[in-house]
Amino acid sequence: MMDPFVHVHKGTILQESLLGLSNTMVVLTPIDLQERLLERISENIFEKVHLVSLICAHPSLIAEHEVFSDHKIMLEELKISPEAGVKMQFVIELVLLSKVRGMGIPIFHEPGTGKFEV
Repeated sequence: MMDPFVHVHKGTILQESLLGLSNTMVVLTPIDLQERLLERISENIFEKVHLVSLICAHPSLIAEHEVFSDHKIMLEELKISPEAGVKMQFVIELVLLSKVRGMGIPIFHEPGTGKFEV
């Protein structure tokens, strides 16, 4: 049932062609707004997984969802604020640090999952 929506990329092709490529797991703590939004999610497991991934990537991604309709305007205003999402903060900081060091970073985002592989 989930096969059309789940894509797995192990990075083996990139490891062969990009020397020094490594996988790193980074654990990020959601900012206060993300924590408050996460507390409002229902117990439906499929909806929960989907909404958690969207909120963790950036809170504005759930602006159209009916559970958060009372915050729609505020969430839509966050679209221009990358600092509203902890993952966006991390990716921006990583790119800036890499630029200063003269390094390149391939960044892969799994659409709809909120997951980034750097």
